[in-house]
Amino acid sequence: MSAPEQDSPDRAPARGDGPRRAGRLGRRTVGEVVAHAMDELEVRREFGVTGWATGIASLDDKVRQVMAPGRVVCIAGGTKSGKTALAGQIVVALAAQGVPVLLGSFEDDQPDTMLRYLANLTSGDVGTIRDGFVLPDGTRLPIPASFDTARQAVSTLSIQHIAGDPGPLPVWGFASRLLVTGIPDWYPRGHATEPAWDIPVIAAPRIDPLSTGATAFDKRQAADVWNIHGGLAATMLHFYVADHKLHPRILDPRPLASQLAPAWGIASPDISMWSDAPLDLRVLAVRVNRMLGAFYQSRGCNVVPTARWCTSRDWPFCFLGIEQRSAVSVSNHGLWRDRDLRQGFVSGLHEMIERIDPPVIFLHGTVSDRGIAAAGRKTHIVHFVDDRSRVRQAA
Repeated sequence: MSAPEQDSPDRAPARGDGPRRAGRLGRRTVGEVVAHAMDELEVRREFGVTGWATGIASLDDKVRQVMAPGRVVCIAGGTKSGKTALAGQIVVALAAQGVPVLLGSFEDDQPDTMLRYLANLTSGDVGTIRDGFVLPDGTRLPIPASFDTARQAVSTLSIQHIAGDPGPLPVWGFASRLLVTGIPDWYPRGHATEPAWDIPVIAAPRIDPLSTGATAFDKRQAADVWNIHGGLAATMLHFYVADHKLHPRILDPRPLASQLAPAWGIASPDISMWSDAPLDLRVLAVRVNRMLGAFYQSRGCNVVPTARWCTSRDWPFCFLGIEQRSAVSVSNHGLWRDRDLRQGFVSGLHEMIERIDPPVIFLHGTVSDRGIAAAGRKTHIVHFVDDRSRVRQAA
């Protein structure tokens, strides 16, 4: 069991309800819930019933006899083959039989699992349900007649989710490390910095030929799955992922360098920038981004600098460390439905074009906006669909 991954790689300035101690569920421990489940199994055995059904007939013949407390059933599959959706369906099917269920996921929290099951019951789309049946362009879709019935059925199930302390955000962990030990030993000493804030400068990347696709750095093996023409050698790897995935890469990026080098290039790691964070932490987010980009560049990677901002307050420093006429990577995924963040993104995009004059902008997320269309008349925008939307489009 593990703490759930945050779904939004692009940091709308809010988080969950705060950390809870791992392994406890209200007043019940994990051990107590497992003991309860074993008691339930003993009752079933008295009536000649062994194990529990998964809700999937083709699986039941293979695993039903071993779906019992104390046993581990491992079901493996390739990238984007539906493992998480399958796990969610099994969890809900078990809960519907009265089984005490603990849910832990690297990808989904409890609401996400319920959404997946609702989508399955209604033959709908998880993203559409999550967004309240409103498309990114504002179009409101009719709610299926089966949705309310399915929602009521799911709401009666007892599924408990294990949540742990996610630990400090990457920029906090890095800040504390800097205060104690100084500049990390992996940083290339003597690397060029800009004069105003001493922020490292990422040299402009090569862009001819352009990348033909993009995916997250931890999904790099999926370049062929996405049918990206040219495979990994034509793929840009990005770091628009949940913060907990970034933490170890920030503290020591060296183990990953050789694995990223075969790609067309990488976007410098995207560090959370919060609209309500103090100025020094916002500047530090930019500094860490450029430090990591400089490191990967020193290891032979083709690095496209990532620009991140929330409001015009960030403009004096958020574009530093990016050379004039350099290609830039940006993302609005996860913030587009917040009006203030959306407006801040579009305004900053035009400001970046004025300051840097990039020949190409790699945009991860949404392009359905007049402001972005106007930016596209000033420079070349290459749109990369986020991985979840790509899966929905392929379904």
